[in-house]
Amino acid sequence: MLDLLIAGDLLAGGVPAIVAVGPFAQTQPFEGSYWDVAAAVALGFGIAAVARLLVPRVRSVSWPTSAILAALAGSLSFGLASALDRDPTLLALLLTLVLTILFLLVGTVVEHRFRPAPDVHDTPTAELIRIGESTEVEFKSTARRNTHTGERDPVIESMVARTVCGFLNGRGGTLLVGVTDEGEVLGIGPDLPLVKVPDVDRYELFVTDLLRTSLGLPAMSRVRIGFDDPVADGGAVRSDAAGKWADRNEDAQLVCRIDVEPSPVPVYMTPPRVKGGGSPEPEFWVRTGNGTRSLRIDEMLDYHRSRWGGWFRRVFSE
Repeated sequence: MLDLLIAGDLLAGGVPAIVAVGPFAQTQPFEGSYWDVAAAVALGFGIAAVARLLVPRVRSVSWPTSAILAALAGSLSFGLASALDRDPTLLALLLTLVLTILFLLVGTVVEHRFRPAPDVHDTPTAELIRIGESTEVEFKSTARRNTHTGERDPVIESMVARTVCGFLNGRGGTLLVGVTDEGEVLGIGPDLPLVKVPDVDRYELFVTDLLRTSLGLPAMSRVRIGFDDPVADGGAVRSDAAGKWADRNEDAQLVCRIDVEPSPVPVYMTPPRVKGGGSPEPEFWVRTGNGTRSLRIDEMLDYHRSRWGGWFRRVFSE
């Protein structure tokens, strides 16, 4: 809805543009008057407003920028119309319609091309925990230990790789290992006894090897692994279950943070090999809401077309 703030932006950008364009237009060999130019510019503003209401992607272009583009389209249209027609008003309005839409399309494409990708990577871990799970944030209690059996579980490891694969195939995101679904900090303590040397360096090596084996070496260029203590740094709540692990290892209270950038190409996950079975088929995972799921062949093809099928389609399908 065009609220008061947007209306204020429209007036702030539009009125000065009309006032500025009008006197300039009077110095040119136009057949129309100051108010003819103002009418063409005003039409450009109206078209910009309608486009912003009907096409959500166009809203990424700020109102001041939209106003400047509309003013430019209106004044340029009147100049072209004056050069082509003795009675330029109607032609100027038609040209304004075309040029405003064209300028907004170009502005949207440029904005999409150069804007930073949605990024949670600079958000403190404690803040991510406070906000909770989303399309771009996921919590995992462990990356190796099954908390019910107490044993190493390849399924748990596979779930970590699936989540990272979903982030790569989507808009990126952050996986926090050592945080429960309720947002309590468990730390990597439960996993540390299951790596060869129970420290942060060997744990990072374990996570790196897991992701490289499951997702491939090229995908790792989009993944960053780090560790911090959100309880000490930002006031997150520590789980009661974390105490028994913290007493054994000072690194146990740390959370493993895996920041993932969106991939420019599709990424497939190779599931762990099952004893007695053949080579597993690659799987394609994507983020849906605050979960990760595998796509069927038909769904995967549609997703490929919309996600990587072409820059113009990506601009207006997001």
